[in-house]
Amino acid sequence: ALKKPTLDPPQRTFGIVWPVLYASMGYASHLAVKAYDTHLSSTSRCFHPSGSTQAYAGLKLYYIQLGMNLAWTPIFFGLKKKGLALIDIVSLTATVFWMTATLHGPTNGQSTYLLAPYCLWLSFATYLNTSFWWNNRSRTEFKKD
Repeated sequence: ALKKPTLDPPQRTFGIVWPVLYASMGYASHLAVKAYDTHLSSTSRCFHPSGSTQAYAGLKLYYIQLGMNLAWTPIFFGLKKKGLALIDIVSLTATVFWMTATLHGPTNGQSTYLLAPYCLWLSFATYLNTSFWWNNRSRTEFKKD
């Protein structure tokens, strides 16, 4: 069996936390789209009006982080590549912090309140992934438990 992190939460925690985080991420992206559309309709009909650049950049980061988030589970659990999953989650966490900062202005800070719990959870999840990798680094392969 794999050596678990010291602060390993009960499995039911994940089933509670992730749906709430996905709902708040979804609503934050809605606010970003709304900010982008509002600015687009109130100015010229150009594709990238200067005032909506941050909202557009934040939305691009949203879809990038969504892809990284989606990739993590099969890497960690399916392929059992804890080191590769660690690279993914560190990149994911950095992208989400960047996205949160980028969307703060265009959404008047509303998205920050919705994304802050996600940032905190990803920081904790990064600790968990790091601990799994570190505690089991001497194993030549991560075998099924």
